[in-house]
Formats: sequence, structure tokens, C-alpha cells
Amino acid sequence: MLNVKVTRLQPVVSQNANKLRAIADIEIGNGLMIYGLLYKLNKDNEFYVQMPQHIGRDGDYHSTIEPLSKEFAARIKSEVEKANIEGKNYTPTSEESEPLRFTFNMRNGANGSVYGNMRVNDDLLVHNISVKDRLDAETGNVVKFISLPSKQADNGQWWSVVRPSNDTVKEAINHYGISAIGKIAVETVGNIKYKDLKEKAPELSFYRHQNVNYGKAVGEELSKAGIMWSGKVEKTGMVITISADENDSYSKIITEMRERNKAQTAEQAQTAGKVDESAFFDMNAPEPF
Repeated sequence: MLNVKVTRLQPVVSQNANKLRAIADIEIGNGLMIYGLLYKLNKDNEFYVQMPQHIGRDGDYHSTIEPLSKEFAARIKSEVEKANIEGKNYTPTSEESEPLRFTFNMRNGANGSVYGNMRVNDDLLVHNISVKDRLDAETGNVVKFISLPSKQADNGQWWSVVRPSNDTVKEAINHYGISAIGKIAVETVGNIKYKDLKEKAPELSFYRHQNVNYGKAVGEELSKAGIMWSGKVEKTGMVITISADENDSYSKIITEMRERNKAQTAEQAQTAGKVDESAFFDMNAPEPF
């Protein structure tokens, strides 16, 4: 799990109904900043952390950034509360964190636009990212880059909601984000079950092998149908990525496969041996960040 560090805490004395107590900025994984978290009281007078939001096309508020597990949400809340209690910026005792990993789901929109979301490890999902063009100062060429979410303040100025805190992370986001254009992560196996398990639960190994074996079988079916794919093994199972143009064909194949193998999956997983994870990586893909 990624570490969380509060880099700024601004106490708020509020008389309004939302019972806002503080505004915080945090850094996760020693490389990604998130701005504008709200520390508030709910209707039951219990404190909670509201992640940055945006107004969608439906006119409702939606999370721009959302934790992918209760455990990571609790870690964010815990660090903000420590800072709030101390009345100052708080740095955790341990700076160690697992390396940042980025998985992108990019789609083509109207008028040639490209947009999507960015998954950070197994901990966080960032919505409202897009691909934009800029002029390279050295070459004079137009190059693409990943535009992360921003928000317009009351004074009309725009400020970042998410921003890399160093050049290495910035380059990694641009590299993997641009590489993901025209591809979609169509199959993430195991996350629902994993949320109900503790990090070191004995069942975790069983579910992981079950999910990886299932991912391998899905890949074999895609290959038989002539669909190019790549697979990435994660601690919850496997993420399969295909071209966005193949999504309809994939949906048909996966439906037929699930109907055919539903009764056999649990039995096969119980007898499966250790899986060679290297078989599921795209050997032509760049090294993971």
C-alpha cells in the first residue's frame, strides 16, 4: 500500500451547514500530489475526508479521485486527522512506500479528443484525465502529454487537483498514458473479492492463483479469435488490455467463456500449481515504473 503524507493543512472556522474543519493537501507514494481534500463533520457529527469532486454532465457532483479500498481511505483519513490534531503539517515516521505504478484506460471522444482515467497501484483511481498537445521548446514539434485534473477557483484561476511532485513521475505518467491511447483495460479479475480480504489473509493466495489462471484462459481465447492482447499480473489477479476497437468481440467471447466454464473455475483453481507470471507479460512493453 502507498504511503500518505500531509504536506499542508489549513484549519477552517466555519459556521455553515457543511461543518468544514480543515483543507488538506497530501502526497502519495512520494511522487503524486493531491490538493484540496476537505476534513468535515457529517450529519451524525462524525469526521470524514471528502476527496476532490467535479460537476459532471448530469449536473451532479462526482469524485475526481477515489480510493479503491476501505484500507487506503482509512489511511488517508488517519494521516489528515493526525495533522489536524497536532495543528501543523504532519510527516509520517516512515518515508518508505511501494513504487508508484500507473494503469490507464483511455477512450477516443468527439472531435479527436482523448480522455480517460488513471489507476495508481491498487489504491487510487483518478478521473478526468485527457491528452493535450504542446509545442516542444527544443525541437519545435507538437508533442502529446497527459493533462491531469484541475479546478477553476472563484477568482477565475485554474489550479491543479493532481500533480506529479517530481520529474520522474511526470515522465512516467506521460509515457504510460500516451502508450495507452486506443487501448482499454477490459478485464480486472479479483478486485471485488480482494476488498473483503485482509492483506495477509490465507485465502489471498488461493484467490490470486485462481484469478491468474482465469486470466491466462481468457488470453488463450482471445488469441484463438485473432485478438491482440497483453496481460499484467497484479496481487489481485490479472489485468488484460486490448485495442478499444476489439471491445465488442471481446464481450462476446468472454460471455461465451463464462457460461462454458462457470461450473469448472473453482475446481480448477484448487488444483492449480504455481503460475509462471512472466508468461503473461507483454515482452515488448517498456519496463514498469
